Amino acid sequence: MYDDSEGHITLYVNGEAVATAEFNASWSATGPLQIGRGHTADGGWGEYFHGGADTVRVFGGALSASQVNSFAYLN
Repeated sequence: MYDDSEGHITLYVNGEAVATAEFNASWSATGPLQIGRGHTADGGWGEYFHGGADTVRVFGGALSASQVNSFAYLN
């Protein structure tokens, strides 16, 4: 979860925060949301994830830790 107001990004797994890092470089999306790829060494897009994502949820703002936890086991 990226929280611009707090200046950090947090990775949640099964509703629990597992890593947090300072992140103050905001961005403006120029295209659609894509899951499972990243930048290659030459700056292009690639490095596609060769697996599967069971569930992905996207929200229009930062959630609290308790809100993230409440969504963790919804089907």
